[in-house]
Amino acid sequence: MTITNIDITMPSLRQIAKPQSQPYLPPVTGIQPDFSSQTARLPSVSECATHLQLLNAIVRLKFAVDKWGKMKEIPEGRAWNHFCDTAVAKFLRWSENVDASKQTIPVPPLDVLMVWHSFMLNPKDYIRYANRVLQGRLGGKGIDWQQLKLELDSNDEDMPDYMASLIDMTQLSDQQEVSRVCDFDMVAAIQRQLKFSEKMYNAKYLKSRFSDDILTDAIDRYEKFFTLIAENPGVRIAPTQDIDLVWHTHQLWPKSYVAYSRQRTNGRFVNHNDNLDDDTLEESGINGETLFFERFGTAYRICL
Repeated sequence: MTITNIDITMPSLRQIAKPQSQPYLPPVTGIQPDFSSQTARLPSVSECATHLQLLNAIVRLKFAVDKWGKMKEIPEGRAWNHFCDTAVAKFLRWSENVDASKQTIPVPPLDVLMVWHSFMLNPKDYIRYANRVLQGRLGGKGIDWQQLKLELDSNDEDMPDYMASLIDMTQLSDQQEVSRVCDFDMVAAIQRQLKFSEKMYNAKYLKSRFSDDILTDAIDRYEKFFTLIAENPGVRIAPTQDIDLVWHTHQLWPKSYVAYSRQRTNGRFVNHNDNLDDDTLEESGINGETLFFERFGTAYRICL
């Protein structure tokens, strides 16, 4: 079918991010605003929880776009694919023009944030883009968790909308321009990260009364995960779901993650590759189970 002159009015982030039942919401004071590019600290429980809120918002955004596409009788998946294409073009413009002169970078609209989020979770490619294309303007800064949480939790009617209020389905992103400035497939990265977002959404960590304990344990296990990486160079180790959440949260402030990686592994940079085949993932998971039990005497995969 042909789509002509169709506008889609989307709900605000507040509408998308707000769950039907009240989840665990970490206090803003639990977020460390001094996540300086010069420090190599671990993410906090509150930052991991805010990341989960963001993942939930992204999943709800996908639901909203799919629902609209079905209502307009657009072939399944086409509305979302176009939405992602447009979001990538918007991210490229945003990244080249955002004010990065202050301690933190203003949190962009949700569609742009979704692209930035998935791109940073491929740190080798993202850092190359940030250095070569943006010439280091962002200074290794990532998501301002404190601002993001305030806006996710806000009930203020005047809260800035994280996503475009209007999408023109006839405006196709300039893929040639995207390819010119970056050879990394950002749309594919969004789709890969959506699978992880959906896993986190379905796990409902934030609705558990043990959320704080779950995330505290996950951070401790993430430290142990990095110990295994440091002690077993050349061995591929796949993280468990809870460890992966912390690992992702860490990478969303790139310079701090790089500093931590090098500090823990005697100068090595540990890349995160989210595009492995199933056989490699299975082998890497077995490596993790074996090494973790041998080193720490506890099970690698746990029931949460």
